[in-house]
Amino acid sequence: MRIATAIRKSVKWGGAALAIVLLVVWIGSGWWFVSSPRIGRHVLAVTDGSLMDYHFLNSVTGGFARFVMDSARGPFRWWFEYVELPNAAVCIIPLWAPLRFTLIVTGFAWRADLIARRRAMLGKCPNCGYARAGLAAGALCPQCGTSPVAA
Repeated sequence: MRIATAIRKSVKWGGAALAIVLLVVWIGSGWWFVSSPRIGRHVLAVTDGSLMDYHFLNSVTGGFARFVMDSARGPFRWWFEYVELPNAAVCIIPLWAPLRFTLIVTGFAWRADLIARRRAMLGKCPNCGYARAGLAAGALCPQCGTSPVAA
């Protein structure tokens, strides 16, 4: 298997799995607030359809010592926000944004794989689409030099 084919298939299936996980987390965040323990000056939380990074301004106060799970606190957040509190700053990233990016990249990988499979089924070069009719089974493509192994 060629390196490009392996990368394309990894992006295709890994992206599909990541999109499913992001979708489940996004929907679940409408009901649940989940927070990480404090990592240095940061606490990550997922709630209201968004990922929130709480950056505490001093290292002594604020944050949680353990994971916290509670019911969601408000309506879904649909836009990026930056909020300054008295002892912290909060960066809010709506989860639809990474989900959308993941779906776009995964869609391109699925489309590229579909095109390569269709070309292989029609007896064409999987890389450039050159018709391989009349060539020996193991011959390289005369147009791009790719081996005839199906993508």
